[in-house]
Amino acid sequence: MLKISPHWLIFVSGINYQLDLTDVANFPLELSVPNKLVYTGHFYSWSWGIPSWSLYSYDQFEKKLFNTQTFVRAKGIPFLLGEFGNNKRDIPWTYLIKYL
Repeated sequence: MLKISPHWLIFVSGINYQLDLTDVANFPLELSVPNKLVYTGHFYSWSWGIPSWSLYSYDQFEKKLFNTQTFVRAKGIPFLLGEFGNNKRDIPWTYLIKYL
């Protein structure tokens, strides 16, 4: 694709409804044109099967989102949160907005 259109960005998403990029840590992608890779993911209040968000701290949320998706930013690769539920102003929404 980059041979035909070298200016395009290539978006790559994770597995499990785009919630998991952990394999990228062991199997990073390298494109023929540098700086064209963007990883993308999703987050919803139901994403991780948390039975009661009132028992889940922001620090736990931040760590899990970093460890499963946004860690790629620390490797210098852009990350785009493609979908993230709705504005219910509940705990997961509040945590995500704070994170962003």
